[in-house]
Amino acid sequence: QTVTDVVLPGVGVTGLLVASPATVTFDDAFVGRPERRSVHLSNQGGAAVQITSFDFVPAASSPFVVEHPLPALPYTVAPQESFDLDVVFSPLSAGQFARTLAVRTDGEQDTTIEVIGNARVAPVAGVLDEATLDELPIEGVNFGDHTVGFPVSRTLRVLNLGPVSSLLTVTR
Repeated sequence: QTVTDVVLPGVGVTGLLVASPATVTFDDAFVGRPERRSVHLSNQGGAAVQITSFDFVPAASSPFVVEHPLPALPYTVAPQESFDLDVVFSPLSAGQFARTLAVRTDGEQDTTIEVIGNARVAPVAGVLDEATLDELPIEGVNFGDHTVGFPVSRTLRVLNLGPVSSLLTVTR
């Protein structure tokens, strides 16, 4: 019996999960005020990739969460298919935070995204009517009804009630 070697040429096809941007940065977020950034994930390979989970490393007390449009995990991303997900930063205290977002797959196509957040305490302002010393809503001052062409003025006092410096901008 004769044994013949046969060469079968071929090209292996794999999925390639790519994140853009590769680093997500939250500069000067305020404690207690969530912020979000979008990340675009695309399968740039020639085979499907099955996403099994989104994990932050280290996971302990992460101020970050992922919000995604996928119906359920695991989810199969076809070749050339893409979607956006949001990374939400919800700091409960001031400081600098860094985590790695691991996008886990059922194979060797895992990808990572570096996530960095800087949180600070928000300034707190108070506005008082100078005449009555009543506190006014920070969103705006109501001057009430008055006749066009006859100016109305109010003297206001703006106070910084918070623990950090703040900048006052006045517009007309």
